[in-house]
Amino acid sequence: TETLIEVNEFVVTDDHLYGAAGDAFGCYKWELEEPNKLITTYRPKYGGYLHSVHKIPDSDLLLCGGEDGILEVWDTVKDERIDCLTMDDSVKWIASCRARDHDWWTVAGGTAAGGFIATWHGPTRSLIAKVTTNEIPQQIAYCTGTLLSVTNDNVTTHWKNPLELTERQRVWCSHSSGYAIAVDDRHIATAGFGGSVDVFEERTQPSIQLSLDRG
Repeated sequence: TETLIEVNEFVVTDDHLYGAAGDAFGCYKWELEEPNKLITTYRPKYGGYLHSVHKIPDSDLLLCGGEDGILEVWDTVKDERIDCLTMDDSVKWIASCRARDHDWWTVAGGTAAGGFIATWHGPTRSLIAKVTTNEIPQQIAYCTGTLLSVTNDNVTTHWKNPLELTERQRVWCSHSSGYAIAVDDRHIATAGFGGSVDVFEERTQPSIQLSLDRG
């Protein structure tokens, strides 16, 4: 419904839609029963541009992250910020945030020298593990216990131990830069710069490639 800003990611709950936006208002909260009704906005503490928003499963908590490099935790019932989690001085921005469950949260994004992925224990707000990468993660997702990340290169990385961020397997993709990833029980689909969608069966076996070339 906006014409002057971009919504970079959104999440839908039973009653509301939350959109991470590229303006000073941060995260927009809309009423789904009345699609044009804006309930409120969740403004980042230090202002600015949001890349990612994610609802923690089985909770009323919402994660938001963006250009300030801080993971914010919001109560969606009270519409109040309840915490701000700072990585370290090397982290410049958050590109994606996901919660495996109520306890374990993963954050990924960019540093001055490349990228990072970090695991937090949500209830104690403790940083459990953090790895730096040459590539910059642009989207992360969970798939039956494995953490997946696509970056500004042509591979999808499977982190088989997502809490400690170890046991890494890299799978080649057709795109030169990965922006999006989607999963179900059997398939993983990745897409980005390059005009195609790669679909993998049983996580790592190439299945089909969908071409977006209209020529």
